[in-house]
Amino acid sequence: MLILRQNGNASLYGKLQACEVEVQVLSGCDFVFEENYNLISLQKRKAIVLKQKHLQNIKPAADMEANGAGIGSTTMGILQNVEEHEKYLYNHDERIELLEKENKEQKALIDKLMKELESLKLKRKN
Repeated sequence: MLILRQNGNASLYGKLQACEVEVQVLSGCDFVFEENYNLISLQKRKAIVLKQKHLQNIKPAADMEANGAGIGSTTMGILQNVEEHEKYLYNHDERIELLEKENKEQKALIDKLMKELESLKLKRKN
């Protein structure tokens, strides 16, 4: 059953099938990539998500079950989470590259020190 109201709202009780649904969005999530965006630490985010038992900017399941979930707000919440996770990946990649560089330098230093130690051992024997 489809109900059209004079205020422009519509209610559908039943199944709606479509190839595409276009939702007008008031604001996107590109702000996540701005230089001054405050991306909280992954540890802090983990604590919040595990305490709330749902992703940030997404309504809890009980609220969705009781009141429904707006396609626009839910999509934007998911997109913001995806974009923030993208930034976490970039940050982790940079950290891995730095650690790999440090590891390579430390291995080279260990190799050099081991050669010097062997050289000192040989001198000591003679």
